[in-house]
Amino acid sequence: MTDLTEPVRARDGVHIEQAYFLRAKHLPWVCGILLFGALCTGVAGIYAGSTMQASKNEQDVIELKERLAQQKLEYEQRLGKQSAQYAIDVNNFADAISKFGQALDKMDAKNDLRAAERERAQAAAIIAAQKAAAAAAATAQKTDQILVKQDAVQQQVVEAASAVKATEKKLDTATRGTAAVPPTPWAGNRR
Repeated sequence: MTDLTEPVRARDGVHIEQAYFLRAKHLPWVCGILLFGALCTGVAGIYAGSTMQASKNEQDVIELKERLAQQKLEYEQRLGKQSAQYAIDVNNFADAISKFGQALDKMDAKNDLRAAERERAQAAAIIAAQKAAAAAAATAQKTDQILVKQDAVQQQVVEAASAVKATEKKLDTATRGTAAVPPTPWAGNRR
């Protein structure tokens, strides 16, 4: 190892002026300059890298915006077709609802007519039933009166029949003569 203060010899043996390549007191400064250079190089590299990445990101953003615009256009076209189809479907549904409403109105009208006819028929049936009930009540009263009169007549007939029998018996006894009847019948049959 050589002393840093020694002169440097050339290969051919000729002395070069005394040059001090590096002294110990200059070492921190040299390290600082090297570190500063490395730091500047790193910062410049980072800046250059970030600039390149930003440029690439801008290109990606532009591409994404273009793709998004294209997708939006396609979506709006599809949406327009779907909206048109939905509008047609809504119109068809509205027509179906109006036809259904008309059919319900017709059914209501028919049901109203039927209900009116049914109410008239029910009213007529109620009136006929009331008349029939009144006639049945009158007939029941007459039947009761007839039964009472029939019972009275039957009683009179029974009394008349018993009177006829009694009179007939009296007549039979009155028209028959008195026969000679022995006081003890079969008197000769005694043994």
